[in-house]
Amino acid sequence: MKVAEMTEKQTIRFRETEIPAPGRGELLIKIDYVGVCGSDVHLYQTASCGGKAVTAPCVLGHEAAGVVVKAGVGAGGFSPGDQVAIEPQKPCMECAFCKSGRYNLCPQVKFYASPPTMEGCFAEYVVHPAGFCYRLPASVSTLEGALIEPLSVGLHAVGQSGVQAGQTAAVIGAGCIGLTVVLALLARGVKKVFVIDVMENRLALAQTLGCYRTINSAETDAAEYLQQAVGGVDAVFEAAGRPQTIQQAGLMAKRGGTVTLIGYPVERQASLYVNHLINNEITIKTAFRYRNTYPLAIEMLENGLPLKKLVSDIYPFDKVEDGLRRAMNCKNEVTKCVIRIGADPSGEGEA
Repeated sequence: MKVAEMTEKQTIRFRETEIPAPGRGELLIKIDYVGVCGSDVHLYQTASCGGKAVTAPCVLGHEAAGVVVKAGVGAGGFSPGDQVAIEPQKPCMECAFCKSGRYNLCPQVKFYASPPTMEGCFAEYVVHPAGFCYRLPASVSTLEGALIEPLSVGLHAVGQSGVQAGQTAAVIGAGCIGLTVVLALLARGVKKVFVIDVMENRLALAQTLGCYRTINSAETDAAEYLQQAVGGVDAVFEAAGRPQTIQQAGLMAKRGGTVTLIGYPVERQASLYVNHLINNEITIKTAFRYRNTYPLAIEMLENGLPLKKLVSDIYPFDKVEDGLRRAMNCKNEVTKCVIRIGADPSGEGEA
């Protein structure tokens, strides 16, 4: 099979290797689509992510879906031909976090394309535990299946926040993750959602998805606007991952409101107006990846969630590096790049 391997920063090489065999409780999956995540772009651009350097060739990509080829012993419930979405983490399932259902916090968790753990999904085939594969109904495509991973980040963040239907929210950063937060908020019944970014293409898409109002923060002080317009919002979601927007998030919340941090700053730290947070009893929460979200995401897609609207570009596997470069260099045009690896391209456009 063919694998796209990052041999050094901003360099991808293809290599041939054996198709892996599924072990006990595992599925062999032929990959159809893999989304290009911001972490993939950062790894490609710098050969590091989250303060961890890539020291050997590795395979990127973790937002994946495909078709079951073979089920290993003990991987009941799946048959060849089943379309599945892959939840790209392998927790130990033995620690207290796993046993309490918070397996995303497992100290031993292995996550695709997250150094220094394991290889990613820019490959024609992968083997994955059946317990972290989810069958897709006929009405949900494998392209949508690959987008369940970023949607899960949005669903988990909204769940962590505790925001309720009828409340107000602001989302800072209208990249793919910020937009999945918007979709999750709207599905929960939070109709007055403000979206803040500096790129008009992303703000326009947020408007198309149904947000209440967009704010271009290059032109308007978003915190001042929200305080004057609605007295601040009940819930703020920081999905831009910049020190200045993390600092501003607390200024956008109303008294007694909540700020949920999602984005990782490259600087790995940010300052906060602590006195303001204390004086206004603003709660700071965080969201790390996700847990127990895939079944809900699939149900939402069955009910018509317009997740495919986030996709701006589809590249064939042999142009995976073009897709990474476009995602890296053309943020004013791109919302989501996806790599088509094994799927029939007749039903989906591509770059």
